[in-house]
Amino acid sequence: MKRTLLIFALLICTAAVRAGTYNVRDFGATGNGTDIDSPAINRAIEVAAAGGGGTVYFPAGTYASYSIRLQSNITLYLDNGAVILAAYPTQTEGYDAPEPNDYNMYQDFGHSHFKNSLIWGIGLDRIAIRGDGTIDGLGLT
Repeated sequence: MKRTLLIFALLICTAAVRAGTYNVRDFGATGNGTDIDSPAINRAIEVAAAGGGGTVYFPAGTYASYSIRLQSNITLYLDNGAVILAAYPTQTEGYDAPEPNDYNMYQDFGHSHFKNSLIWGIGLDRIAIRGDGTIDGLGLT
Protein backbone atom coordinates (compact mmCIF):
# COMPACT_ATOMS: atom_id res chain seq x y z
CA MET A 1 0.00 0.00 0.00
CA LYS A 2 2.81 2.41 0.88
CA ARG A 3 4.50 1.67 -2.42
CA THR A 4 1.29 2.43 -4.33
CA LEU A 5 0.90 5.74 -2.49
CA LEU A 6 4.52 6.63 -3.20
CA ILE A 7 4.10 5.91 -6.92
CA PHE A 8 0.87 7.91 -7.00
CA ALA A 9 2.57 10.86 -5.25
CA LEU A 10 5.47 10.75 -7.72
CA LEU A 11 3.06 10.75 -10.67
CA ILE A 12 1.26 13.80 -9.27
CA CYS A 13 4.57 15.65 -8.76
CA THR A 14 5.69 14.76 -12.29
CA ALA A 15 2.41 16.05 -13.72
CA ALA A 16 2.74 19.29 -11.75
CA VAL A 17 6.26 19.87 -13.07
CA ARG A 18 5.21 19.15 -16.67
CA ALA A 19 2.21 21.48 -16.34
CA GLY A 20 4.63 24.36 -15.77
CA THR A 21 6.50 23.81 -19.05
CA TYR A 22 5.45 25.73 -22.17
CA ASN A 23 6.95 24.54 -25.45
CA VAL A 24 7.37 27.48 -27.86
CA ARG A 25 6.39 25.23 -30.79
CA ASP A 26 2.96 24.74 -29.21
CA PHE A 27 2.51 28.52 -29.59
CA GLY A 28 3.48 28.60 -33.27
CA ALA A 29 7.28 28.89 -33.27
CA THR A 30 8.83 27.07 -36.22
CA GLY A 31 12.50 27.02 -35.22
CA ASN A 32 13.47 27.00 -38.91
CA GLY A 33 15.85 29.98 -38.67
CA THR A 34 13.98 32.17 -41.17
CA ASP A 35 10.44 32.70 -39.85
CA ILE A 36 10.30 35.25 -37.03
CA ASP A 37 9.41 33.31 -33.88
CA SER A 38 9.32 36.12 -31.30
CA PRO A 39 5.49 36.51 -31.42
CA ALA A 40 5.10 32.81 -30.53
CA ILE A 41 7.82 33.01 -27.87
CA ASN A 42 6.19 36.06 -26.29
CA ARG A 43 2.78 34.30 -26.29
CA ALA A 44 4.35 31.34 -24.45
CA ILE A 45 5.88 33.72 -21.89
CA GLU A 46 2.55 35.56 -21.43
CA VAL A 47 0.61 32.32 -20.86
CA ALA A 48 3.26 31.00 -18.45
CA ALA A 49 3.27 34.28 -16.50
CA ALA A 50 -0.54 34.36 -16.36
CA GLY A 51 -0.41 30.90 -14.77
CA GLY A 52 2.04 32.06 -12.09
CA GLY A 53 5.21 31.34 -14.02
CA GLY A 54 7.02 28.36 -15.45
CA THR A 55 9.57 27.19 -17.95
CA VAL A 56 9.40 28.29 -21.57
CA TYR A 57 11.03 25.43 -23.43
CA PHE A 58 12.96 25.70 -26.72
CA PRO A 59 13.55 22.31 -28.38
CA ALA A 60 16.36 21.99 -30.92
CA GLY A 61 16.01 24.49 -33.78
CA THR A 62 16.94 28.05 -34.68
CA TYR A 63 14.43 30.64 -33.47
CA ALA A 64 14.89 33.89 -35.39
CA SER A 65 13.57 36.60 -33.10
CA TYR A 66 13.13 40.24 -32.41
CA SER A 67 12.43 41.43 -28.84
CA ILE A 68 11.61 38.70 -26.34
CA ARG A 69 9.80 40.23 -23.35
CA LEU A 70 10.62 38.37 -20.14
CA GLN A 71 8.25 38.43 -17.19
CA SER A 72 8.70 37.48 -13.55
CA ASN A 73 8.81 33.80 -12.55
CA ILE A 74 9.94 32.67 -16.02
CA THR A 75 12.79 30.38 -16.98
CA LEU A 76 13.85 30.18 -20.62
CA TYR A 77 15.23 26.69 -21.21
CA LEU A 78 17.24 26.19 -24.41
CA ASP A 79 17.68 22.51 -25.07
CA ASN A 80 20.79 21.13 -26.77
CA GLY A 81 20.72 22.37 -30.37
CA ALA A 82 18.33 25.26 -29.67
CA VAL A 83 19.44 28.71 -30.84
CA ILE A 84 17.74 32.04 -30.23
CA LEU A 85 18.98 34.05 -33.21
CA ALA A 86 18.75 37.85 -33.20
CA ALA A 87 17.10 38.60 -36.55
CA TYR A 88 18.04 41.52 -38.76
CA PRO A 89 15.36 44.25 -38.65
CA THR A 90 13.48 45.08 -41.85
CA GLN A 91 11.70 48.24 -42.96
CA THR A 92 8.49 47.01 -41.29
CA GLU A 93 9.63 44.69 -38.48
CA GLY A 94 12.21 44.79 -35.75
CA TYR A 95 12.96 45.18 -32.09
CA ASP A 96 10.74 47.02 -29.61
CA ALA A 97 11.03 50.79 -29.67
CA PRO A 98 13.55 52.23 -27.19
CA GLU A 99 12.09 53.85 -24.12
CA PRO A 100 12.63 57.58 -23.47
CA ASN A 101 15.70 58.32 -21.41
CA ASP A 102 16.85 61.63 -19.92
CA TYR A 103 20.49 60.49 -19.97
CA ASN A 104 20.93 60.00 -23.73
CA MET A 105 23.50 62.79 -23.94
CA TYR A 106 25.65 61.18 -21.24
CA GLN A 107 25.68 57.50 -22.23
CA ASP A 108 25.86 55.54 -25.42
CA PHE A 109 22.56 54.21 -26.73
CA GLY A 110 23.10 50.63 -25.53
CA HIS A 111 23.59 51.74 -21.93
CA SER A 112 20.54 54.01 -21.94
CA HIS A 113 17.89 51.81 -23.58
CA PHE A 114 16.79 48.26 -22.91
CA LYS A 115 13.45 47.63 -24.64
CA ASN A 116 14.97 47.42 -28.11
CA SER A 117 17.07 44.41 -27.10
CA LEU A 118 16.81 40.76 -28.05
CA ILE A 119 15.76 39.72 -24.52
CA TRP A 120 14.60 42.30 -22.00
CA GLY A 121 12.58 42.85 -18.86
CA ILE A 122 12.42 45.62 -16.30
CA GLY A 123 11.77 45.16 -12.56
CA LEU A 124 11.52 41.38 -12.75
CA ASP A 125 11.96 38.71 -10.09
CA ARG A 126 12.93 35.05 -10.35
CA ILE A 127 14.04 34.76 -13.97
CA ALA A 128 16.61 32.41 -15.47
CA ILE A 129 18.04 31.35 -18.81
CA ARG A 130 19.24 27.76 -18.70
CA GLY A 131 20.18 24.81 -20.86
CA ASP A 132 22.83 23.83 -23.39
CA GLY A 133 21.45 25.98 -26.23
CA THR A 134 22.86 29.22 -27.64
CA ILE A 135 21.84 32.87 -27.83
CA ASP A 136 23.29 34.38 -31.02
CA GLY A 137 23.26 38.19 -31.36
CA LEU A 138 23.87 38.09 -35.13
CA GLY A 139 21.20 40.61 -36.20
CA LEU A 140 21.65 43.17 -33.43
CA THR A 141 22.81 46.48 -34.85
